[in-house]
Amino acid sequence: WVGAMQVLKGNMTIGELITYNALLAYFLTPIENLIGIQPMMQSALVAGERLNEIFDLDQEKNEKEDNKIYPKHLSGKIKYSNVTFRYGTRRNILNNISFSIESGSQVAFVGESGSGKTTISKLLMNYYEPQEGDIYYDDYHIKEINRAGLRDRIAYVSQESFFFSASIYENLCFGLDRLVTLDEVVQVCKQACVHEFIGELPLRYETFLEENASNLSGGQRQRLAIARALLKKPDILILDEATSNLDSTTEKHITDMLKDLGSQGITIIMIAHRLSTIQHAQQIFVMEKGNIIEQGSHEELLFYKGEYYRLWKNQTVHVEHINSESYTMRGDQYE
Repeated sequence: WVGAMQVLKGNMTIGELITYNALLAYFLTPIENLIGIQPMMQSALVAGERLNEIFDLDQEKNEKEDNKIYPKHLSGKIKYSNVTFRYGTRRNILNNISFSIESGSQVAFVGESGSGKTTISKLLMNYYEPQEGDIYYDDYHIKEINRAGLRDRIAYVSQESFFFSASIYENLCFGLDRLVTLDEVVQVCKQACVHEFIGELPLRYETFLEENASNLSGGQRQRLAIARALLKKPDILILDEATSNLDSTTEKHITDMLKDLGSQGITIIMIAHRLSTIQHAQQIFVMEKGNIIEQGSHEELLFYKGEYYRLWKNQTVHVEHINSESYTMRGDQYE
């Protein structure tokens, strides 16, 4: 604006104004770069510290691990004894937790976000060691069991499963140390209610998936992840919000399939926010701020009218409210 006024008054030509603006950009760019050095250096230092933390970690595969028990089979019997855990110097995530899981049983952990449900599964996989307490598998302390051997007997399905740029068949067989036939893959896909939609694809099991299976829906990815876990033939199956994106019909089929797995002696551990997915569990643990505040079957916990009853009532009322609104909207359309 000032330059335009100077041109109008005849104190400056248009060429001089354009030259001034061009030179101004040359002068300001180095100054902006100097100002941006500090946040860039801070980001680099933080990234370097995180990398050093990873580099300083002890390798899981070492001589001590080789001398530990490598189980070919686990009965699925698990015991937590006075376990306390926290990440680094933060507050305790688990506070003196104790519980037992019988072989071939189906148990569930419920509670609000941050209550410690997923942390329990991470400790079961021996990704972390508790600050206090003990964890046992089949009367063996978890420290006596080879980590790789333990994880070979456990299948873990998270809410967000990872897939690679490869065919459906290759993604399902990834990580297995044995040859898997197509018939076996089809069988587990039928169990996981995913075979039907794969059959509708042009190349079926040879269909190429994009990275993280972005060309599939959330429910389809979750069913594929469950099928991949079943291919592993685990002794213990952990489902961490693994059915959150499924519709009610598919969810019912998966629930029936899990009951069949339990009858085969496979221990199933479910972590969920949607209580409708775990009401069939033989034992439900209700967690709050790192503590188990209630435990029992679905019917027992509803009878106690405690925290589980409150969560169940809130979810049921919410569903009924949505259904009533949908019914009202449909009714309005016909008026």
